[in-house]
Amino acid sequence: MNILFLEDEPDLAEQIQHFLQKRGYVITLTSTLAETLQHLQNRQFNLLLLDRLVPDGDSVQHIADFKAHHNGPIVLLTALGQTINRIEGYQTGIDHYFAKPVDLDELHIVLQNLLTKFNSQHAESNPDWQIKQKVLYCPNLQTLALSSREALVLAFLMEHAGQILDKQTLLNALTIDDEEYDYRRMDSMLYRIRKKVAQVYEGSFPLETIHGLGYSWMRD
Repeated sequence: MNILFLEDEPDLAEQIQHFLQKRGYVITLTSTLAETLQHLQNRQFNLLLLDRLVPDGDSVQHIADFKAHHNGPIVLLTALGQTINRIEGYQTGIDHYFAKPVDLDELHIVLQNLLTKFNSQHAESNPDWQIKQKVLYCPNLQTLALSSREALVLAFLMEHAGQILDKQTLLNALTIDDEEYDYRRMDSMLYRIRKKVAQVYEGSFPLETIHGLGYSWMRD
């Protein structure tokens, strides 16, 4: 599981990163709100672990911005531990609020439980391939960030599952003028999507290229 961890105290960040990595998590560290948002715009994470007061602001004031690019659990880990501070956090819709210092074993259990619950709910409601807000959800619950154009093409193919769609049809769906478009860019884009999927999903990806005809999202 991938966790994006915002913490501007280097020693604490390293301690928690090392602890969680030993328990199988992949940790990406950031130290500012801007850096955190940039990561969320470029890729997907299973969980956000956020300090509150960092050099460029209070993360509580930016939870809505984070949620625009992230739909998994969000946990705050901060020195602001008074009741009013906790209420401020929970009012934004976060999933858990830790006050420093935190017991690392407790942190691990809470993160584990939140991820298990989220993945279970997601599996029940989305048992197959899904696209939401430029994010591709694989059947194994892994996620991939897509560009706007990648998301539009895949969503269109999924909507017409079982049909063979030629490049002209896909370009029309994207409202692209075919006279100004190099068709090889479509091939390259779909090739990139396949490579992204192969990095996180070992099963068969139902996007098929039918030589001389076009592309198809194959039905199960």
